[in-house]
Amino acid sequence: MLASRASLGSRMQETDALIEMGDALSVQYASQISNLEDLDLAKAVSDFEMARTALEVTQKTFAQVKSLSLFNYL
Repeated sequence: MLASRASLGSRMQETDALIEMGDALSVQYASQISNLEDLDLAKAVSDFEMARTALEVTQKTFAQVKSLSLFNYL
């Protein structure tokens, strides 16, 4: 009888620990979802446009530099 009670007690303890871990993960996931949903759309679009403009300028500059060679100056 004591062995049964000990076994039952350890299972209940394990169940409680799993429930607490599940609750903690639930809170963590809710926090991550909130961070994703609260994105400042105007800032994200502005950052994207700035990065796109920088990329275009870099590509044009590379194309100009690529066409240069020592023979062009001679």
